[in-house]
Amino acid sequence: MSLNVISPRKSPRLVRSSPNRPPPQTPPQWKKPEDIMRLHRMRRKRNALAARMNGLDASPKSEFKEQLPTSPSSYKRKNPFRKADAVCHPSPKKGRPSERELKEAQNDDVLFQLLGLNGSETSFSQDLSFLTASTAVRDSSEDVDESPKGGKELPVDWTLRTKMKFYSRKPFPWSQTLKLCEEASGITGFVRCVDNECDNGPAPGLDTSPNATFHQYSLYWQHPNLPWLELFPRNKVSKVDFATKQPLLTAYPHVRDNLHRDWSESFRSLLQLLRARLCPYFYVMANSFNCVFHASGVNGCTQTTALVNPTTRGFRKLLSSDGVNFTMPLRKNKIRVSEELGDDDVDDEESEAQAEASDWLASMGVDAEEIKKMNNSEEMFVFKTEGKEEGKDESLIVVEGTEVHALFNFLINCKSIVATSGPLTGVPPTLLAPVAFTGGSLMSLKVRQSTVCVENESFHSIELRGPILPHVVLNLCNSLQLSSDDFSATLANVESTKAFTSASIPTQSTDDTSNLLSPSKIGKGGRAFSVQGLNDCGLNSKILDAFCSENVRLFDSVKFSKGLFICS
Repeated sequence: MSLNVISPRKSPRLVRSSPNRPPPQTPPQWKKPEDIMRLHRMRRKRNALAARMNGLDASPKSEFKEQLPTSPSSYKRKNPFRKADAVCHPSPKKGRPSERELKEAQNDDVLFQLLGLNGSETSFSQDLSFLTASTAVRDSSEDVDESPKGGKELPVDWTLRTKMKFYSRKPFPWSQTLKLCEEASGITGFVRCVDNECDNGPAPGLDTSPNATFHQYSLYWQHPNLPWLELFPRNKVSKVDFATKQPLLTAYPHVRDNLHRDWSESFRSLLQLLRARLCPYFYVMANSFNCVFHASGVNGCTQTTALVNPTTRGFRKLLSSDGVNFTMPLRKNKIRVSEELGDDDVDDEESEAQAEASDWLASMGVDAEEIKKMNNSEEMFVFKTEGKEEGKDESLIVVEGTEVHALFNFLINCKSIVATSGPLTGVPPTLLAPVAFTGGSLMSLKVRQSTVCVENESFHSIELRGPILPHVVLNLCNSLQLSSDDFSATLANVESTKAFTSASIPTQSTDDTSNLLSPSKIGKGGRAFSVQGLNDCGLNSKILDAFCSENVRLFDSVKFSKGLFICS
């Protein structure tokens, strides 16, 4: 009797490959990505050769772009790792693909990303289209640069700026680190109104380096100067600690009176310099409005001019009651206010017309209560119409000639221009000027220099913060164009001061009413006399010529290229 012995089942064991053992081979029916891409490149070369033989476009880029659509939904692309075909051809079927085909195309895209091939043929086609579009844009920009819409002179913009930033591929000739001689020469040149870039040359002993010139152009005069308060812009809340609940220093009556007395003297000094044409312009920055005063000859005007914006109906009523005549050039209904008729005269005429209309309605048998309701509704309509202009550019007023002194007296005695609450309680308006005046403090813009990277390209940047006056923008741009062939600048504006430029732009209208409400112009013949009369106003000859011209325009950025300024 024999017994069959069943041997125990052996457990599987891991077999390690020896170093000399060849690596496992890929089955021949499988396709590798390298083979697929090799066949793909061969097919491109073959198609390009065929195109050259047929006299078509020989660019492989354009040929490949025509073959490949921009979305997987336009054709069915087979899986390149299947045994059937190694080369993918568009599906001959037209119409909307099935859900199975869309899923297969999406799976292929994922597989290409896992293999590190940067996507499928569709994404490559999109890249080609993007490159073609960017090339076309670059070509069009080059065509535009060949005939840019710019000018050799930068226009004047009366908008006040809070920040200005320059960008350039080349390093700036300026630096925020000043030497002792550079700082001293810049301050001396600014205080004495000496121009380092004039034809006669600077004063003997002054430093003429770009740093000294840059520091000179970044200085200005201001009153009052309270370091613990932010006096520009006035709508910015000052960082004052109210946790202690202590009264502000300016809230005391004697402090407030002394501040207003000094401010009145400084304001009077600036107005006298302006009327003597020793100061080209200055700004008054109050909490509720801003004002700019122009000397005679500036902006092509025949008289001293003051522009105030924004204004309210109550403010204009107070001006009219004090006998200050003004115009509103930006107002849509310009017939309402003119130089001959003030607001009081206009209101008297309207009252008389309203009384005549009421008498006529009463004679027609209309009830007195109905007439009263009609008059009230008309007054309410006018009030709402004027209320839409409150705080906007349409509320700007222009005062000319002898009326400027009347406006000065009104502002000196008006108590509403000084805040009675908040961090600026008792602080008079801020005065900003390009020349020295009584009580003015010499101030400097804050400068910061850095390097920025935009699209893998480095740019040198320099930023200025503070009240940037119009002549500072012109001085810096004109100085930089002497050492740089290509640069750009962006500016942050005080929005309420844009109306000063809008009202100063010469109008092309021939309407008598429009010309009546606009400031009186000198004309081309009197420009030379204006420049000569303002020869001692503190501006160099080139900047003064720009301020006496009518080349006025609003802009938020400046680009200098090929000797031309392009403003936008």
